[in-house]
Parts: sequence; structure tokens; C-alpha cells
Amino acid sequence: DNKKIIVQCKHYKAPVGVSVARELNGLKDDFKADELILIASSGVTKSSKDFVKNKPYFKILDLEDIIRMGLRP
Repeated sequence: DNKKIIVQCKHYKAPVGVSVARELNGLKDDFKADELILIASSGVTKSSKDFVKNKPYFKILDLEDIIRMGLRP
């Protein structure tokens, strides 16, 4: 669809904090991206979820989301 999507993957032992989400959000305008996807194997903090709540262009995926995507027929 000619969309520009920035994907960032984090494999931390603990949930990813809001600073990572803020940094990724800061790249949107610089790269003229349509969507942002943060993949965090251990999930994200509540503050990260709150930060992206009103940003429909920003998706957060965790390990379970990725596994579900792989199981689709």
C-alpha cells in the first residue's frame, strides 16, 4: 500500500519503558512514516501503553502476538 512502517524490536527481561516508545514516536516525522510498531518480547509498561493510547498509527506487539501471527493458516 506504499506505506512506510518503522518497526523496532526489543528483547528485554523486563517490560519496555515509555522512553523507548517516546524515542520511536520521535522518528515518525523524521522518516515520514505512516505507522510505528514496537515489538517487545516481555511486553511494555503501563506508561508505554498509556503513551500510545491515542496514537492509532502506533502498535505494540508482544511475544504472544507474534506467536499468534505465526499460527495463522
